[in-house]
Amino acid sequence: MQILLVNQTFHPDTSATSYYCTDVASKLAQNGHKVTVLTAARGYSSPYPRFPAKELYGGITIRRVWPITFGRESRLGRLLDACCLNLAFAFRLFCLPRFDRVVALTSPPLIGWLTSLWAAIQKVKFIYWIMDVNPDEAVQAGWIKKDSLISYALENTLKITLSRSHRIVCLDSFMKDRIARKAPREAHIDIVPAWSLDNDLQTLPHAANAFRTRHDLQDFFVVMYAGNHSICHPLDTLLEAAWLLRDARQIKFVFVGNGNRVSDVTQYKDKKNLSNIVQIPHHPRDKMKYCLSSADLHVAVMGDGYAGIVHPCKIYGILAIGRPFVYIGPEESHVTQIMRDHKVGYEVRHGQAKELAKIIKAAMRLGESEKESIMRSEKAAAQRFSQQILCSQLADIITSE
Repeated sequence: MQILLVNQTFHPDTSATSYYCTDVASKLAQNGHKVTVLTAARGYSSPYPRFPAKELYGGITIRRVWPITFGRESRLGRLLDACCLNLAFAFRLFCLPRFDRVVALTSPPLIGWLTSLWAAIQKVKFIYWIMDVNPDEAVQAGWIKKDSLISYALENTLKITLSRSHRIVCLDSFMKDRIARKAPREAHIDIVPAWSLDNDLQTLPHAANAFRTRHDLQDFFVVMYAGNHSICHPLDTLLEAAWLLRDARQIKFVFVGNGNRVSDVTQYKDKKNLSNIVQIPHHPRDKMKYCLSSADLHVAVMGDGYAGIVHPCKIYGILAIGRPFVYIGPEESHVTQIMRDHKVGYEVRHGQAKELAKIIKAAMRLGESEKESIMRSEKAAAQRFSQQILCSQLADIITSE
């Protein structure tokens, strides 16, 4: 079967959607299908590095578009980037031959609509793999007004895309419920959660972890937020907890990742003159085990109002590593479902910095037997989100009749 996947990022880019798209493409290729990926020639977080226009990777044919970039530092620059990227994709897409299956993710915005239109013209089955929901995300973030003309246009664009879809894949039950309200009644909606990157994750003891040595963390209790620093994941409560625990010399708050709110962390750190905050850029997939294993307490964050709009992918890596974690976010979410099903993790709401500080202190007092019990429970929970199981499930959906 000839299969086309369309997404803004793909190997070797280090964004989350790049990892998942690469995993599925590789699985389809391993299953004997001829896979082509249409993606962008520049990285998600930065216009550099630039990747080759044509490339073969693990039996997968990669075709990359070369859009003009205005930079992601401002909202206008991001908007112009998205417009140019969609135009570049449209031009290349309509020059491609016919495929048996076409799969699109949700980045850049409108790529689902463009790809579904092309699939309809070609009369091939289109699978829409939804990683986030727009315009809902843009409205919740305050980028556009709910009742504005652009919101109305984007909402109808999404509904048209859903109506053209042979299958729709969502990441959790909250997202499915939201999409079901927008999709045709007869739409076939599947839930396939994002998976833990099993082959790249391994729990390392602190003494054998070069990451802790490299960043001078050997003698500290490390509270880590590792993931995208975006408006969907507000870090204010965690930062306030760092301020409250500024005199606890044995604690370090480590922020790992990229995103447009990295500067917020830097500004807070400088304004409060906090020496207990460490900032580290995003680590590539093959180094992730060192980064995640270096934490004593992980932090997962979801903004209020974002359940069903974005998906908390970082929770899977935390579970696979097996370190204790605390969740900051709304009471009802995919993360709290996992926590209650498997009796793992701590939770606080946004604004509860004092409660978070108490949890951090309690986590410091955990004994080795308690830590081992937590690790067993979390790794058991992680098995539900195995890369092998979920990637195979999605590949079967893509190729099903």
